[in-house]
Amino acid sequence: MKFDQGMVCLALALSGVPAIAGQDGSNPNSELSQLVQRLEHLEQSNRQLQHRLAEIELDEKEEAMASRLADLEIELLSLRKQARAIGSIEGISAGAAITMVA
Repeated sequence: MKFDQGMVCLALALSGVPAIAGQDGSNPNSELSQLVQRLEHLEQSNRQLQHRLAEIELDEKEEAMASRLADLEIELLSLRKQARAIGSIEGISAGAAITMVA
């Protein structure tokens, strides 16, 4: 779920300012800007991870397709060999007869 940056900032500003200001008396705006920077950094890292994952999935699909193509080529060669063997014996015929003499 992707949050709008402005909404996150507004939610943090409204809910956290009194609690942040009461902790150590530091500037709540600087802490808020640090949180925004951290959020942006995390979103950038997430985008990079998603991009890498998409690359890995593409590589896996390509490997699977290459493997399947190799299997199909082997099967095609096998079928061609069978067709040649059948074609080479196509014109040959054989007969047998039994004759009895009494």
